[in-house]
Amino acid sequence: MAASNGLYSPLDASKREIRLLSILPALELDTPVQCYLKTVSLDDSPEYEAISWCWGDASDLAEISVNGTKLTCRRNLEVALRHFRKEGSARTMWVDAACINQNDSDEKSKQIPFMGEIYRQARCVRVWLGEGGEDGEEGVNVMNSLLESGNLTDFRLDGQCINKQHIRAAASLSNRPWWDRFWVLQEVALARQCTLRCGKAVFHGVDFERLMLNLVSDYTGDRLDQIQGLRREMNSFGTALKQTSGYLYAMALEKEEHRSPIFEVDILVGFSKHKASDARDKVYGCLGLLPRLSKVITPNYKLSVEEVHILTTFALITLCGSLYPFKFLGRSIECRSSDIVSMRLPSWTLDFSQNCDRLQTTFSCMTSNGFPWMKQPKLNDNFLILKGMTFDEVVSCHRLDEALDWRSSSYVRSRYSEWCSYFELVMPMNWHAAYVGGDTIEKAFWTTLVGGSTENHCYGSQSPQELLYADVGPFREWIQTPELTYLAPSSPEWREVWRTEKYGEALERTMDMFNAYLFTTRRGYFGLSFGNNDLRVGDQLYFLDGGLMPYALRSVEDKQDNEEFNIICECYVHGVMHGEAFKPPPDFSSQQWKRHELRRKVFGGQPLDTTLPIGPWKDISLC
Repeated sequence: MAASNGLYSPLDASKREIRLLSILPALELDTPVQCYLKTVSLDDSPEYEAISWCWGDASDLAEISVNGTKLTCRRNLEVALRHFRKEGSARTMWVDAACINQNDSDEKSKQIPFMGEIYRQARCVRVWLGEGGEDGEEGVNVMNSLLESGNLTDFRLDGQCINKQHIRAAASLSNRPWWDRFWVLQEVALARQCTLRCGKAVFHGVDFERLMLNLVSDYTGDRLDQIQGLRREMNSFGTALKQTSGYLYAMALEKEEHRSPIFEVDILVGFSKHKASDARDKVYGCLGLLPRLSKVITPNYKLSVEEVHILTTFALITLCGSLYPFKFLGRSIECRSSDIVSMRLPSWTLDFSQNCDRLQTTFSCMTSNGFPWMKQPKLNDNFLILKGMTFDEVVSCHRLDEALDWRSSSYVRSRYSEWCSYFELVMPMNWHAAYVGGDTIEKAFWTTLVGGSTENHCYGSQSPQELLYADVGPFREWIQTPELTYLAPSSPEWREVWRTEKYGEALERTMDMFNAYLFTTRRGYFGLSFGNNDLRVGDQLYFLDGGLMPYALRSVEDKQDNEEFNIICECYVHGVMHGEAFKPPPDFSSQQWKRHELRRKVFGGQPLDTTLPIGPWKDISLC
């Protein structure tokens, strides 16, 4: 908002001062907007409402009068103020674009920490979705009718059953830019009361939350099948409903009684898919929801985007007491070109300017003693300094660059042959040969393909490997014996062999993972990685203090004695996910190890280092 000199007097942050905007009444909608600013203290519990809106096109401008001075603002705000003002009395609201001097970085840095409390104290948060065109107001009417009916099949609007026009109107409403804005998530999550307005049509936030949950249930349940002739429209509507997922998540946050540091990481990463015009706001814009992080990260718009992301990632690692944030490195599943800022971040730093939300991971096991609690890491000139221990080296890797439909038996069998060929297995002679980690090669093969488990469970009466191997049997039999037609997906017996489906779906998730690689190591281990499209032969496998997994690191100078590394990705390495690397080597006189020569043949006749000497923990620098 362009402001004239002298409009904004300094605010005293020590007194928790903010400005409020009083909008003068008008009888006609097209009457020019007139308002004035006043300074109050949050400590005095002032009466006001807050507006949540999308700033809109920066080139589409309008004018309002504030304290008798003409101010240029986004047209979307001017239209919102015309709709929100009353006919007979002034309405007092907090409006970010007007109540904070947008040209004063110091003031922005001091006011943003108050925003969480500003929205908590507001009597009502009024959401502006935009003008009523493009089916907007009709979309609200459809939503209200859906709320009354409770589901899609019982819907009635003006006596009509749900039709294409209704669905298109509702989808148009759900596609409004407001749903995709980053700041609104905190604004609605903290609201005591919330209303949503599109043009002249209004509905309540709690009703909308309940409606969206009902619609999601309808869309994923059997009721959708009862709606005839609307499949295409309903698919479009389902896509539009995804736009509201952040709103539903935000509305549920205040119901969470316990928020661990890990939960705060999940919130920050989960919100990263939403848009912000300033990439620093991808952190600052939700500090009101992150009580732990907000104590160590203070908004400072004099810092660069890179500095904000570096300091935030380091703070998250410190708060978690582990490398849990590393699970999100390289997880960008879609890049919005309008959001991405050209910058060079250290390899260990999360990029919140992109959508770094985590893909579903099957890496459910951990390397040593349960959930590790690390010693205090250090940040030195953008280097993360922590303890690490070298373990192994990647000697071959194979990118899994095709999605898998596991129900297509012929396609799966061709992929199965490809995987066997990669691991240099000669079926079936060496299928029961000893694996370097103590299992058989067969067990290592099937376990590695799904990253250790078909479910995300690390604890229980059975270990993940034992549970997994019970899942493998039916699927392995189906793959290796095509003539067993009773195990084909089309057969009636298919549903009875539920573990076949369980492993198949886990395998499909592996193939769908972002930048997934199979790899083998110098010591003969099988591994799976994902999240980075640049795993290479020669990358070092390390255990890191506070790490949940082994990590692939790459020396900056490609020298053995160099202790500066780029982190590439986390890895599943079969045979070291439960602390095996820290245990004595297996008994070489056992029957399994008498098959060592066969295993050497499998790996090209080269002798394997199986003694697993574990070096000392030492300081390494991630850059």
